[in-house]
Amino acid sequence: MKRFSNSLWLALGLLALLLIFGVYYYVKNDGFNSNVSSANSPQENQIDTAGMMQKEGLVLSDADYVIQQTEKPDLLLLGKSYKTKYTSLSTLVAGTSRPVLEFINANQLILKGSIMSVYNQIPNEDGDMEIFVGIPVNKKINTTEFEYKTIKGGKFHKATINSEMGKAAKIWKVVSGQLIQNGQKITFPIFEYPSDSRNSEMTTVISQSNLLIPVK
Repeated sequence: MKRFSNSLWLALGLLALLLIFGVYYYVKNDGFNSNVSSANSPQENQIDTAGMMQKEGLVLSDADYVIQQTEKPDLLLLGKSYKTKYTSLSTLVAGTSRPVLEFINANQLILKGSIMSVYNQIPNEDGDMEIFVGIPVNKKINTTEFEYKTIKGGKFHKATINSEMGKAAKIWKVVSGQLIQNGQKITFPIFEYPSDSRNSEMTTVISQSNLLIPVK
């Protein structure tokens, strides 16, 4: 009888250890819900990723572009207006930058950003269009050689593209179309500028540029 009692207590002790170990494993692995979480992990990861991208301002992406929301201050551009083909933009930028930079240096103005082109329509490869090319400066100085254009700051859709300035007509069409499909409005003016502001003189070949469309 005594031997049976000892065996019973031994069995109860082992059962208690198993229960304790089971509870510990359950808590450590978040219970049986861990299996359910694994089954649903792709969907949950998509939700988490979408939330993270939204915080970073990412709107759309493609092999040819990435669109993010960004903010820009008010800008005062010093430059020239042209009516010509969009495909001649790189020539306009190279021809405008040098005399404008010489004027900036001669009058001790301060550069406030990279050279930019401004449009009042979506660029295309057919026909002439009005293009303003200018460099942001800190203030106005009287001049008859150049013009000033004030750009209102705010939020913009910024599309970084793998294309040089003046060679992005097709991407302009795709980007504006994608924004419209996602409930956005295209308002003007819109802008284009090189990715690296250190190349504002266009002394090197720039393989990337940025498209700016106001957020409305």
